[in-house]
Amino acid sequence: MSFCPKSDLLLLVFYICLTSCDQGVIEVSLPLPPIIEQIEPLTETDGLLIRWRSNRSLDLDSYCIYRTSAGREQILLAKIGQNQTRWEDEAAPLEVESIYRVASVNIDQQQGHLSEPVAYTLIRKPAPVAPKDQTKLEHHPTFRWLGTDQLGGYSLRLFVHDEEDVLNSVSPDSIPQTPYREIWRYETIDFERFSVDFNLDQAATENLMEGKLYRWRIDFSAGENVGSYSKWRFFRFTG
Repeated sequence: MSFCPKSDLLLLVFYICLTSCDQGVIEVSLPLPPIIEQIEPLTETDGLLIRWRSNRSLDLDSYCIYRTSAGREQILLAKIGQNQTRWEDEAAPLEVESIYRVASVNIDQQQGHLSEPVAYTLIRKPAPVAPKDQTKLEHHPTFRWLGTDQLGGYSLRLFVHDEEDVLNSVSPDSIPQTPYREIWRYETIDFERFSVDFNLDQAATENLMEGKLYRWRIDFSAGENVGSYSKWRFFRFTG
């Protein structure tokens, strides 16, 4: 039986310990992955909005956003600063499932693990037809739109411009995102009739008010995380 010299044995032990410690430090220093909290269609263009929550660390520098679609290789969409927790993908493909992941990057430009994936299939937008944009209406409108070429359900959403009410209802820990307040939502799965009279179901929270500005859109859904939002259309009710 042969034995290693004592000096060689000590060097081997030191090397193993040093290697293990170095690996441990590298692993611990990597930033934790963000948590993607929301993915939804954009309104004014074909695309998707991704929002996430940071697992914030002291050495966080930036985020990398990745997308995989149609069996293609994962691509880097963007690298953005640590203070941004949203990204608009205006190049998202239509009628193809897109899978998104986000990774944190530290000040040493070391990227952490990717977040859990979220997927969305963007469908062509429904198109609002009437009331036409920026019109003045004396009577309650009949809303009309052009549907998509997919089977699914439609949701008409109507909002009133009411900045004063929104500002008065703000709590100290919240910030209003828009001066518009939703007053009616009508859902239908009729694949042949793309129109509805205002408040047909008597579910509006209030009637249209003289002088108020309103905006509306059509949401389309063909299942969980499959759909699109139309562009906004605006009208003023003159009574």
